[in-house]
Amino acid sequence: MDNMLSDKQFADIIDGAPLVTIDLVITYQNSVLLGLRKNTPAKGYWFVPGGRIQKNEELPDAFLRITSEELGLSVPITAANFRGVFVHKYSNEVHKGRSHVDFHYIVLAYHLELEIPSLKNLPRVQHSKYKWSTIPSLIGDSQVHKNSKLFFGNQESVRKNSDNTQSNSDLINLYRGYQTSINSYANVVWQFPLALMALNIAAWGYLGKNLYIMLVITLINYIFLQPLYKLVANQRSIISVTQNIEQLLRNRLGSVEGSTVIPTFSYSWPTNIKSGRLLPFVFLLLNSMVLAVIVFLIVVKSI
Repeated sequence: MDNMLSDKQFADIIDGAPLVTIDLVITYQNSVLLGLRKNTPAKGYWFVPGGRIQKNEELPDAFLRITSEELGLSVPITAANFRGVFVHKYSNEVHKGRSHVDFHYIVLAYHLELEIPSLKNLPRVQHSKYKWSTIPSLIGDSQVHKNSKLFFGNQESVRKNSDNTQSNSDLINLYRGYQTSINSYANVVWQFPLALMALNIAAWGYLGKNLYIMLVITLINYIFLQPLYKLVANQRSIISVTQNIEQLLRNRLGSVEGSTVIPTFSYSWPTNIKSGRLLPFVFLLLNSMVLAVIVFLIVVKSI
């Protein structure tokens, strides 16, 4: 739906009413995303990304559109934290050939903790370039527009935002560590019994002439396989816990398609765990069969 205003309509609104916009306070690792504005108002200043809400546009739809236009990816409004309503005024601006134009914006500010892998790939419609800036640095920078500084003027708000940012980063790092650990566990679970089975087959073939040595090897297998089988028997609860952790993270941070705000979990590992659960069972069954044959041969030989 195209609700873009003509230059005349936009000029009439500027002269007679305020505009309602959404500004995006994007942070990552205690830095704020700023763009160097190409257009009025605030042309030539560093400013947070944002855009106007169009007529008949629902707020969630506007948020999706603006994040897509400003960041190159559609982020749902549920992924953001509402920072408040701000009033931005610009006087004596030059716009579309008109001088002494006054702008009045009612700004809905939203905070997003979002990792952006490459600033070079961000859209260049409203901004010529981008940078990350710490809050103290942008507050002291004369090239950052004063209206963008309004989002960080309250030191208590800055402190809470910084704490929340660090807390979210800690959660994501903890989750990444959990992924690494669980994937390592999954690999060991299915690789160990497979390696043990291959080793024992080789041992059976080499030492097969001695039934008593084969009996000892087979019994040792039970020592290793019993605790391993019990360890992987709880794989369903491991999968369930992991999925619950991911859902809790998405509820807190929001599910952002096309970004790395929440690392993508590889769900191939439950298959590995299931394989790990199956292999010890097959090996135990094979051991039991071999054990029965060995005992039978020993009995027959002793008769």
